[in-house]
Amino acid sequence: MKKTFLLLTALVMLLGTVTGCAAQPSAAAEPAAPAAATESVAAPEATEVPAPKWPTEPVTIICPSKAGGFADAHSRVLADYLQRTTGVAFAVLNVTDGGGTVGSEQVRTAKPDGTTLLHFHTSFPISCYTGMYNADPEVDFTTIAAVENGGSNVFVCNADAPWNTLADLVNDAKSRPGEIIWGAAAGVTSQFMMAMLEKDAGVKFKMVDAGSEAEKTTALLGGHIQVTNIGIASADQYVKAGDLKILAVVGDERDATYPDYPTAVEQGFNVSWVGEFGLWGPAGMDPALVAVINKTLEGFATDQASIDALTKLGSWYEYRNVDESVARLGEMNKTIKDLAKDLGF
Repeated sequence: MKKTFLLLTALVMLLGTVTGCAAQPSAAAEPAAPAAATESVAAPEATEVPAPKWPTEPVTIICPSKAGGFADAHSRVLADYLQRTTGVAFAVLNVTDGGGTVGSEQVRTAKPDGTTLLHFHTSFPISCYTGMYNADPEVDFTTIAAVENGGSNVFVCNADAPWNTLADLVNDAKSRPGEIIWGAAAGVTSQFMMAMLEKDAGVKFKMVDAGSEAEKTTALLGGHIQVTNIGIASADQYVKAGDLKILAVVGDERDATYPDYPTAVEQGFNVSWVGEFGLWGPAGMDPALVAVINKTLEGFATDQASIDALTKLGSWYEYRNVDESVARLGEMNKTIKDLAKDLGF
């Protein structure tokens, strides 16, 4: 009896042990521990990438026009502002070979680090869309900013010329096609303006390559050419000195600063042009760097020394951020591209 009791007791204890072991999950089957460990790991905090610094070394602004001209003067106003406000040296380099295309090419092939920039007006995209320069301003370059508005251009002649209005010039040109000598820079803005008048009025001038604004003015005063186009501020000085006559403002409206001069449009000719300067860099620039350079120009619009200098040139500046600048210059490019096609380039 005693043996039987002991045997039953041992059997009960054995069954309890087996049941307890079966109720315990194995180490491989414990899902909670790893989950708890995972939840306890804090997510890494997002780190903000600092904006690039610019400029950190001297910057070259390439102007594809000769020193002393309209474009060069604008480039130097811009360079002066940037140098004064950043404390870093900015140099304007005039590279005019190939009608300015060599200067544009120097920027296209430069390092995209913001140390070599192109500052020019509508002659840059014109050279691209007329085939003079085998490049695309929207593909082979980075648009940084729409900069100064170059103000009004005017058609001018010598004070002793027989024309007093644009209609006088057109009527004379119709009577002797290809004889009146028009000075322009081949493949750029001045040629476009002349070609627009030729097409609209149905006339033909004898175009000679007269170079930059300074060179065109010298050639006109010297009697080597008979008609050309230059900036209204410069032309007004020569008119007041008794040397030149303004035949028409090349725009839809009279210039607010010089309201006495009539436009080509009000004289019955559909010839209008708005000059716009841009700032470009090589293709592939870091968008963050582009934004920094563009932002540096914001104060250019309110800097009194720059305002005074631009006013003397008949120009002004309105700040636009990168997206606004791309849109603004994109509109200009489209207009020029369409005109180039219409004019047979």
